[in-house]
Amino acid sequence: MISERIQVAILDDGVDASKLSSSCKVIQDWIVEANGRVRPRRTEDFYLAFHGTRCAAIIEAYARNVEFISLCIFDTAMLRTEGGKLIAALEWCLEQKVPVIHMSVGTQLLADYEALRRVTARLVKENQMIIAAGSNSGAFTMPACLNGVLGVAAEKELTGNAYRFHFFGNGLSIGASASHLLSIGESTVQTSRANSYAAPTVTAAVCRILKEEGTEKRGNCVGMFQKLLPGEAYHALHPDFVEDALVLNLSGKELCREQFFFSFREVVFCLEDSLFQKNLEGRNCLVILPGEDYCQKERVLAFVEQHPEAFDGILYGGREKKRLEGLREKMLVWQEDDCGIAGWKRSRRKRREEGIPYVLIQTERQEGVQLACDLQRRFQEMEYQCIAASNWEYAYLYGLEYIPPGAEPEQVKEYLEEVFVPDLVILLDRQGEDWGLGEDEVYKVREEEFAEKELYEKIVGYFS
Repeated sequence: MISERIQVAILDDGVDASKLSSSCKVIQDWIVEANGRVRPRRTEDFYLAFHGTRCAAIIEAYARNVEFISLCIFDTAMLRTEGGKLIAALEWCLEQKVPVIHMSVGTQLLADYEALRRVTARLVKENQMIIAAGSNSGAFTMPACLNGVLGVAAEKELTGNAYRFHFFGNGLSIGASASHLLSIGESTVQTSRANSYAAPTVTAAVCRILKEEGTEKRGNCVGMFQKLLPGEAYHALHPDFVEDALVLNLSGKELCREQFFFSFREVVFCLEDSLFQKNLEGRNCLVILPGEDYCQKERVLAFVEQHPEAFDGILYGGREKKRLEGLREKMLVWQEDDCGIAGWKRSRRKRREEGIPYVLIQTERQEGVQLACDLQRRFQEMEYQCIAASNWEYAYLYGLEYIPPGAEPEQVKEYLEEVFVPDLVILLDRQGEDWGLGEDEVYKVREEEFAEKELYEKIVGYFS
């Protein structure tokens, strides 16, 4: 039996140590300033701390052998924060190698995606366990819906420390109890059934497992998921865990490397390439783009199966569901059939009555990829909730939501609008699809406009 205390970072509005079973449970108490600086929390900073305290109380109610690192990232009683503070807090946890990171908070701002995805991917690579609550609205929330994170939503029929597998379709895959009767200081508190009080249920379960095995043997998020939910497999909906990758382009096709959503070390074209062998030191994320040579593809997959210790994540640019099942038990794996649209089932949430503007780029020119990426980045920088999707081959390499072959236009639009709740959607279409959009809700970009510097302003003016 391992007796070590499990350290849990609570990213919230702070934890009031005096309200817990022992004030010694809070071993560090920090606040994140607007500029990202992390400093000790002072007496004058104690203006909140009820929400974070309740989350800590839930965790210690079901996992006694814990101690907390409090990171206050809120500065208002509305429990709202800035993406920059959340990212700074996660970067601090990465640097300090905190084994368990708990967040009953997150962001839906797609402008935060790039920076938040990168730090989350690095934490996942270091096997630091991240447990995060999804939005109560069901919309895409970061980091809860990022892959490698244990994303949690409340299940009304569960109570106490109960949890179970539940595929929500937006990246969350654990349903848990949010109903807890707590003793906090001299008060008894019944928590509301919100996602923010469901996430601590799962954090406590993670801590119980680590108490038995020790944090040094915690393994990766896939292994933890299997210990939490025996018999269930972790399925990534997006390849957002990929970072510092080795790209094995067996297809030989031209790629827009400058638009990759992830950092990469090398792009090589065969298994025997000396650069491939050289980069196998340590654990790697591997991007495999298969070609028409069946034997070559089989050699690569066999190599990965024989050397799973060399890899912590696989992005497979094709469909090999059965062949990849064995790897899913060891590492994060994504292939084209895993994309969010492919598994989307219409939610019960009512779609917005007003039409959502679409920007349609129909082209076979490679410049279309760059334009879609540039426009998405520009709209997000201007604080629009903008999501870009495409049916182009390997669209997912560029951070575009992948539209698989055979996806119905209405299904695609429902998925994008209900999951991401966007202000604007960019569609990069290579197939000449009829998207069923009226003239007043779509701006069709002509190829002669690709290089126009004022294109962004023209689009904004069109919908104004």
